[in-house]
Amino acid sequence: MPDEATSILLKRAKLVVAALVGLLLLGGVIVLVDRSIQARALAGATTIHAIQYVTTTQPTRGGDGTAVTLPGTLQGVIESTVYARSSGYVKRWTKDIGASVKKGELLAEINAPEIDQQLHQAEAARAQRAIVWRAYWRQAASRQIST
Repeated sequence: MPDEATSILLKRAKLVVAALVGLLLLGGVIVLVDRSIQARALAGATTIHAIQYVTTTQPTRGGDGTAVTLPGTLQGVIESTVYARSSGYVKRWTKDIGASVKKGELLAEINAPEIDQQLHQAEAARAQRAIVWRAYWRQAASRQIST
């Protein structure tokens, strides 16, 4: 009897497992079919919405051509701060705020004592090097002549 009961239980277990596997396979097929239907619907909707409709018109001359002057303000989209390369003092303004300027036009003269000092130091160093080189070449020339 125990063998008979185990065989019945084994058959039922196999039947339950087969039913579960069948249900899982059926669920998988349903999901795949649903995804395929959704993909086709999405492709169709994309094709429909990808078309761009444009309406054009021909320009025509209007009215008597009278100019219309309207009030307005211009403002830059991007504003940037301009920093000085060195410190100094404004010696003279040549243009005021809001004045029209052209490319290369002088806006202001700046007095920069630090830059002037650096320039004088560089000129003095250059003069000193020139003196040293002249002495060197005189000495080299006198050696050549004496030999």
